[in-house]
Amino acid sequence: MRRAAELGNTNAQNNLGTMLADENPQEAEHWYRVAVANGSLGAMVNLAAQVVDRDAQQALRLLRSAAEAGDATAAERLADLVEDLDMQDDVEPPEPPLWSTEPSNCWTKILQRRSGSWRPRRDWAT
Repeated sequence: MRRAAELGNTNAQNNLGTMLADENPQEAEHWYRVAVANGSLGAMVNLAAQVVDRDAQQALRLLRSAAEAGDATAAERLADLVEDLDMQDDVEPPEPPLWSTEPSNCWTKILQRRSGSWRPRRDWAT
């Protein structure tokens, strides 16, 4: 896996980051950043989970970017993070393709949460 990551395989870079996340978080972050630079939406979600405790704003930016690119997991985790940070009124909705009434739409979920019709998942980090 490491060899494939070193040769530029974006999936391998993201997967290597995931494998290293618990035992070597700094190296995991490095591989996530490399995969993000190569366009991996999944790595954006994973990197957001890796950095959220020390830089919530960076995590928000990463999740927003992935959500705006169409990643439904990122949209869900963005909604969870926005609510966890109690920032529903401070964060602008992401640009389409997510603006819809589909269940994966993070802003629809936020509105549902406000009305009490939906309960958040607190395990948003991978």
